[in-house]
Amino acid sequence: MTWTLSNHSLSQEDLLNLESLFTLGNGYLGVRGNFEEGYNVGMTSIRGTYQNAFHDIVEIPYGEKLYGFPDTEQKLLNSIDAQTVRIFLGEEEEPFSLFAGDILSYERLLHLDQGFSERIIHWRSPAGKEVRLHFRRCISFTTRELFAIDIKIEPIDFFGAVKIVSTVNGDVSNYVGLNDPRVSSDHGKRLRVSQTGMKDEMIFVLAETVASKLKTVCVSQHCIKNIDYNCDLTHVGSHSECTMTFQLTKSVQFTKWNIYVDTLRHEGNLIEKGIELQRTFETKTFDDLLAIQKQYVTNFWEMANITIDGDDALQDGIRFNLYQLLQSVGRDEYSNIAAKGLTGEGYGGHYFWDTEIYMIPVFLLTEPEMAKRLLIYRYKKLEAARSRAKEMGHKQGALFPWRTISGAECSSYFPSGSAQYHISGDIAYSYIQYFLATGDWSFLKQYGAEVLVETARLWIDIGHYHDEKFKIDAVTGPDEYTCVINNNYYTNAIAKYNLLWAYKACNLIKDKDSEAFLKIFSHLALSDDEIIDWKKAGEAMYLPYDEKLKINPQDDTFLQKAVWDFENTPTENYPLLLHYHPLTLYRYQVCKQADTVLAHFLLEDEQDFDTIKNSYDYYEKITTHDSSLSSCIFSIMASKIGYHEKAYDYFIETARLDLDNTHGNTKDGLHMANMGGAWMAIVFGFAGLRIKETGLSLEPIIPKQWQRLTFRLQYQNRKLEVVMEQHQVQLTLLDGEALSLKLYGQEVFLQMEQPIFIKKQLQAIIFDLDGVITNTAEFHYQAWKQLADKLNIPFNKEFNEELKGISRMESLEKILIHGNRQNDFSDSEKMMLAAEKNQQYIKLIERLTPADILPGIKQLIKDCKKKKIMLALASASKNARTVIKALGLDNVFDVIVDAKTIQNGKPDPEIFLTAANLLNVEVSSCIGIEDAAAGVEAIKAAGMYAVGVGKKETFEKADYVVEKNDELVFEEIIKHYYANA
Repeated sequence: MTWTLSNHSLSQEDLLNLESLFTLGNGYLGVRGNFEEGYNVGMTSIRGTYQNAFHDIVEIPYGEKLYGFPDTEQKLLNSIDAQTVRIFLGEEEEPFSLFAGDILSYERLLHLDQGFSERIIHWRSPAGKEVRLHFRRCISFTTRELFAIDIKIEPIDFFGAVKIVSTVNGDVSNYVGLNDPRVSSDHGKRLRVSQTGMKDEMIFVLAETVASKLKTVCVSQHCIKNIDYNCDLTHVGSHSECTMTFQLTKSVQFTKWNIYVDTLRHEGNLIEKGIELQRTFETKTFDDLLAIQKQYVTNFWEMANITIDGDDALQDGIRFNLYQLLQSVGRDEYSNIAAKGLTGEGYGGHYFWDTEIYMIPVFLLTEPEMAKRLLIYRYKKLEAARSRAKEMGHKQGALFPWRTISGAECSSYFPSGSAQYHISGDIAYSYIQYFLATGDWSFLKQYGAEVLVETARLWIDIGHYHDEKFKIDAVTGPDEYTCVINNNYYTNAIAKYNLLWAYKACNLIKDKDSEAFLKIFSHLALSDDEIIDWKKAGEAMYLPYDEKLKINPQDDTFLQKAVWDFENTPTENYPLLLHYHPLTLYRYQVCKQADTVLAHFLLEDEQDFDTIKNSYDYYEKITTHDSSLSSCIFSIMASKIGYHEKAYDYFIETARLDLDNTHGNTKDGLHMANMGGAWMAIVFGFAGLRIKETGLSLEPIIPKQWQRLTFRLQYQNRKLEVVMEQHQVQLTLLDGEALSLKLYGQEVFLQMEQPIFIKKQLQAIIFDLDGVITNTAEFHYQAWKQLADKLNIPFNKEFNEELKGISRMESLEKILIHGNRQNDFSDSEKMMLAAEKNQQYIKLIERLTPADILPGIKQLIKDCKKKKIMLALASASKNARTVIKALGLDNVFDVIVDAKTIQNGKPDPEIFLTAANLLNVEVSSCIGIEDAAAGVEAIKAAGMYAVGVGKKETFEKADYVVEKNDELVFEEIIKHYYANA
């Protein structure tokens, strides 16, 4: 695809998905990729035209309605249809249809770099009339009301009468689907035609919603260039038509200009307003429109484009996703980004937290003005959020709706809807991120402070103190398979951030602009004590932690539940929400999506690396990723932890989710949050970008499958370009004042026209102990041999090789199995046997001296110190510190990680990841040296460069192998590292 999405399929199975994929939009208007000429009778099509935020209000039916349940919800409506253009050939008026006659060639294209779509068709009718048809359509980015269609008809083996019938149809309905909570199941027809007619050679349809009383009109005009034709305008019932007839003797170009206006955004007489806008195009051609469109799109891609060298399919995916986000983002105070954008009717066209957490980041760092408008939309709904908080029993604060269009709550199922209080924190979080990324003080004073204050007030009202900790009960986190629980980690963490920033923002404004602060103070009836209370509650916030597992539990009771039986769950039963009652899901440890893992991304400074890694490992096993919002977050956090293969695999799932229809519901509209998440997986994941109070930082690690990754971003009125390659990173300040930022934890100073090239720096070497630094393997052998002889188990040096790199208890189990005595001892007896072996081993290692350091190691350590390379020890032995002290190396290593400090032994990468984290270095900047295959496997799983000591055939996964320890020469290791790392 590169810059063009192409298709040659006409199967019914693909058509509905393609209607979503070929949607055109501009943030106000969206038109699904339906065929102008229509389909055969009996074929299913979701024919849709949508105006962002144009909705009706419908009653929510309840069997049992309780206090606080919303009475009504808003629904995005399928609006007036102006797509239809039917073509008839010959006096007998044979209709053009792709489902009749012969298709001699067919191609459908969406041009991401030009902003229009087209179909190119060579067709022969059943009666033998042969023509070539070229359909083009465009929704203008610069004139939001405009949707234009252009059709070129070229005679091949037919010359004669042609009739074109163009329709504007108000008899439209919303798509209704049963048994899927993601699709509307009722209220199909909510738009009523008020008036049809024609004026000044234009046709129009005016319609009004049933309950919200919003009105919209579509005004259309038509033209055919350079040919005589007859034109007949009619209007009957709910539609208006333009019928044009002419003799086809040469190529003919027909253009249909459609203008949509509505009472949300336009004042006065809508019909007159539509006609007025139409007149501005009377002298324009479709090619004029495309020229303006191309310039707009080019400007967008100048900052938004991401270039991937190394995988064309993923390159296609990320560009398609970014373009669809551009087409769906609301650009005024009335609209936002719906879960499905303007591509379909899934989720009723509602706005969720998806915008703030998954989509605003894209615009914040590429088109910050668009991010600002999205935040202003939320600000304009602040009064409704205050009202909702009161309705829910709160004395103060603002509770933003879980799903909405106009600002009122639309969620009828409160456990996974209204209970998700975290949305108020998510919105506050996005305001804070906007301030940090732009430095926009005026926005903070005019909008941000009030949102932060009102959301902070909500947490104070909903929370309470218990055992000197601030706790929040009866809420639901992002994971909708676990509902209405106490102290959801994500909710509490986002609330803490919200509270502390509300305190901070007030003090920042007070220090910088006391007059502005006094206005805010007075307007919001603030008190000094209230502001201090936010700080107190934030600092006392309870964040669940489990000492045994060393993780953050998702909530107070999550770990008490049984784990879902994943092994015996049929593949066809996913997503689980379509096959199991919610209560069944609530009773188990099973996550629909990232919850605690998401909190660790957004608020990574709340926990240490080990807790973040342990939590990731735990939740990954029980997360289904049934939500499209999940894989991108697991990709980002896998990048942070050092699971680079996992990060890449999760990114693949994210990047092409809709193009490949991996969730099976692309027909209902595209997954906008996932599309933003794919961008986040690149920028926050592979590039390791973070925006904090301390500034901008990057920890780039390019996937090994790619040669180069290039992207641009805007940060505090500056434009930057990042180029990541396998061996270096280049940062360029394209525009703006000089900037100080952190790259790989080091401060760098970036100036205009002075790019910084940083080669991948070796920062640390992590050594195994046995067989690398000294040979305690002989002592291990002697100690195990003595125990095996006592147990009458055959034991020799060849079998001893199998014990290298694994723990004491694992070694004992292998020996017992080898002697067929694994069932002869209880667990406590096995512990005693292992202790007996260890006591004998300790007696033996007491004989060690510095003379027992293996050849070449002292010089290697000396050279590392000279080059300021940090050193770490990663040993599976619990006696590692004793050995190192005996060798006289106890002051050499910056970090020592042994079996006492980790949960998982090699080949699990934990020991190497822990060492890198304690050293505070990126895994790609580390070399690991091992003499065991399990150790090399652990190094590679950690994402490090692996050096093996021994026979080459033993180390298939190693990057560099030496046969003897004295061949561990610093210069040679460095040379191979920079050549191949």
